[in-house]
Amino acid sequence: MFSSIGLTGFSQNKIDLKAKFDIENKSIEIVQTITYQNTSKDTLSTIYLSDWNNSYSTKKTALATRIADEYKNDFHLAKNEDRGFSVVTLAKQNDAVLTYSPVKNQMDILQVNLVKPVNPNESYTIKLEYRVQVPNSKFTRYGITDTGDLNLRYWYFTPAIYDGEWQYYSNKDLDDLYIPLAM
Repeated sequence: MFSSIGLTGFSQNKIDLKAKFDIENKSIEIVQTITYQNTSKDTLSTIYLSDWNNSYSTKKTALATRIADEYKNDFHLAKNEDRGFSVVTLAKQNDAVLTYSPVKNQMDILQVNLVKPVNPNESYTIKLEYRVQVPNSKFTRYGITDTGDLNLRYWYFTPAIYDGEWQYYSNKDLDDLYIPLAM
């Protein structure tokens, strides 16, 4: 199954997605373009992306800790393939390959170093290709159900907000993703 989504916000932010769903393998192949307007007074050479699907990837994420704090052990006893994760295969700004890495102790936040810094009132466009392994929905209600239905939320990358400093937070299943407004 293919899906194409375009989201545009008031600040000229735009997210375009092309997604190929593979229900049998519980995965989604995604090609994504993000155009983000720098509305700050600062020049940005690094950006941050929320990759909240990757918060399911290990037993040491903020999400895993919160689930354990609620005395639920299903996440910690789950098989790796039931937890879900994200794998980036390409990150580019124009035709230049970007370097990226997870933020220390936050596997669900990706730090991306831009090739060309973005001045105030300019925008950047990056292209991403990645695969999302969808988690089992039994942990947070989001993911793939036992009947093969998809309850998706936070399944694709979103840019963090910069308002003089970066505002990014790990997924703790609080439904509180703080992102630039998009429609």
